[in-house]
Amino acid sequence: MIDLLRDVGLLDLVDIGVVAALAWVGLRLVRRTRARPALVGLGTLGAIYLAARQLGLALTAAIFQAFFAVLVLVLVVVFQDDLRRIFEQVGAWVSRRRGEEPPTTGSNEALVRAVEQLAAARTGALIVVPGREPIDRHVEGGIELDG
Repeated sequence: MIDLLRDVGLLDLVDIGVVAALAWVGLRLVRRTRARPALVGLGTLGAIYLAARQLGLALTAAIFQAFFAVLVLVLVVVFQDDLRRIFEQVGAWVSRRRGEEPPTTGSNEALVRAVEQLAAARTGALIVVPGREPIDRHVEGGIELDG
């Protein structure tokens, strides 16, 4: 055991740390999405594929190998929204790390003025204030009701 540890260098430890951090972040993201049952199913299929390879079931292994080749494209299409959300969160995290905060100068005052005007006109409104995730993709598009 000690002989194995002698061959481990600093770069190996950094490599293990990066992979562990990515796995931890990936697990946290999967827990928050609706992808968990699908990933459990994929894990089961992966286990069947590995068992087929170990047992020498060439036809079964070939079918699963072709299935997994096409599966990458299917996953991108099926989980498009979840992937976009993950990339948005990574982008927002990088922006916060750089010290870039969304401009809030005057936005509180503008919101208060707008609410006062709506209250004076006795007009109801739905006010959306962005939180941790960007809301741009929710704001774009839609059908104007002129209500």
